[in-house]
Amino acid sequence: MNDHEQEATEMASRSKKKNNNNTDQPKEAPEEVIDGSASAEDDSSLETRPTTRTLRCELSRDDLLAKADRAAHIVAEHDRRQAELDNAKKQAKAEIDRLEAEYRSLSVQIRDRAEYRKVDCDETRNYRTWSIVVTRKDTGESVDERAMTLDERRAAQTELPLDNDGDDDPETQDDVDDATLHEAATADGAESPSEPQPEPAKPRRGRKRAAEARA
Repeated sequence: MNDHEQEATEMASRSKKKNNNNTDQPKEAPEEVIDGSASAEDDSSLETRPTTRTLRCELSRDDLLAKADRAAHIVAEHDRRQAELDNAKKQAKAEIDRLEAEYRSLSVQIRDRAEYRKVDCDETRNYRTWSIVVTRKDTGESVDERAMTLDERRAAQTELPLDNDGDDDPETQDDVDDATLHEAATADGAESPSEPQPEPAKPRRGRKRAAEARA
């Protein structure tokens, strides 16, 4: 047997074995056709789960009335809370201003190493010099001295009789009274009346200048 015959014999043997193997394998079952009209309950591949979505829903008349009433209440509540907020802001602003003022006052006291307090004092009225002197009781320091006002002098002259040593005659007393009134007026800021000054005479113009002026 030559090489060609041997090769042909081997090929035939292989083909026979292949056919035998195909015959021994079981045939595949035909695919089952799923009917589209079958319900989802009969199909075990489907599963339904509950869920929630936000979707558009039409409002009834009662729903609209209820929502309108709620909106009116919300507006009233908003205005009330806004007024409370404004009032709270004002109170907080006032408290802040008070704290700032107190801080500035303390800063000045620390800088000056002193502060202003209510102190008991004595007020001494001198009816001969027509003056008033204020003296501190705790230190005896004179803190203020001023001349009496016109009203204070008049009240003193009417209520308290002044001692007369006989040195002053009526004319001298009148001069003192006039000087006193003048000093009181000056102390009150009033100016003493001045004599009226005559107006300067206007220069006369000649007839020619008067005519030119009229032209």
